[in-house]
Amino acid sequence: MTVTEEPLTEQVTVRPVAGHIGADISGVDISRPLSESTLAELKSALHTYQVIFFRDQNLDHALQIAFGRQFGKLTYSHPHDDAPPELAVNTCNHDQDHHTS
Repeated sequence: MTVTEEPLTEQVTVRPVAGHIGADISGVDISRPLSESTLAELKSALHTYQVIFFRDQNLDHALQIAFGRQFGKLTYSHPHDDAPPELAVNTCNHDQDHHTS
């Protein structure tokens, strides 16, 4: 088994969900480093739809921080700790009960 830190090639799909605001993003594993082209597609979708949703992703606290840092420096207006809170059991995942048809 070979482990690589290089991003995988991904096929990003953007599906608008509510008129002018919001889009579901699929075809990307946000727990891995993103390629420059994938990151550019996600930034474009965020700019266009203002809110983007990533369904069925499994990220722990550290992976959420790493994902966010790919978009730029995290700021105090978006507070975070590099380590999860001491009493944190698990990161909230709103997709656990999400079913699509």
